[in-house]
Amino acid sequence: MIFHSFATDGYFDFAVSMLTSMKTNHGDNTPFLLHTKDMSKQQMDQLKSIYANLTIKNSATDWEWLQEASQFTKKQLLKGKFKVEKMGMKYDAPSFSHWKHYISIYERYKRSLLEAFDFAGEGKKILHLDIDLLINRPLDPLLNLIALADVSILLRPGLMPEWRKTYGCVLGFTVNESSRRFLKVYHAHINAIEFKKIPKGYGQTALWRAYCDLKKSDIKIAQIPQGWVDKGFKKNALILSANIGRPKQETAKRYNELAKRREAGLPDSAKPSTPARGKKQRESTRPVRLPKPVRRKKSVLRSSRPSPQAKKRGQR
Repeated sequence: MIFHSFATDGYFDFAVSMLTSMKTNHGDNTPFLLHTKDMSKQQMDQLKSIYANLTIKNSATDWEWLQEASQFTKKQLLKGKFKVEKMGMKYDAPSFSHWKHYISIYERYKRSLLEAFDFAGEGKKILHLDIDLLINRPLDPLLNLIALADVSILLRPGLMPEWRKTYGCVLGFTVNESSRRFLKVYHAHINAIEFKKIPKGYGQTALWRAYCDLKKSDIKIAQIPQGWVDKGFKKNALILSANIGRPKQETAKRYNELAKRREAGLPDSAKPSTPARGKKQRESTRPVRLPKPVRRKKSVLRSSRPSPQAKKRGQR
């Protein structure tokens, strides 16, 4: 078994929490292959200090190809890179989506997966993960499922639109002829659309279409239960996903805090300590509420002249 993921320099904080949480739950003996984009030597050294059996394959962004394929300038694409990696804004502008498609579809699902197959070797198992995930519990049920199939996918067939029918954050493979055939069909669907015309979520759309093409074939395709991956902070989920409706920077900070606390054997959040019985408790620092002053009504001097009503009563 090897673990595999992909990260850019902008996802460095997520890589820290991913590797820390993986080590906490599984140790760091299992080989972990991390494909990276534009990471500095300092960043890579820090990641290697977290996880002992980590192999990093770093490469630079091909700006010349990306500008030509997207028809956007490097400045526009760099703005999209920041919005995608730090804010989580993927599709608010074409330059954002082009950067997302470049790193997610072309670099991750196409190039890095093929290289992961070659790295692992025939017959080996691969667990492929989004980098912006937190390993919440030991992954033994997932690893056992991957061991029994050629391809393992998290399916959501009841959801619409089409790109939501799969969740590409977790994939499992046994490196063999069947899984290579699945990747070939998957990549054929990706290549069917020109890069600058790729629609929203197409990495997952192409994955769903490959599944539909091959679900009745001799390829053993296992379905990963949806409950194993949670977009919030459910304790029983195996994996926590970062798509929680917050800026990526906030989520990365929260994940790093959780990963560090768990590594140290501390509870997820600090709870206020309760004073022991028999010990004198400190006086409350809450301000004492004073009673509101009673407002007395001002006395009204009555006129000595009888009112018209009194006159009428006297006449009766």
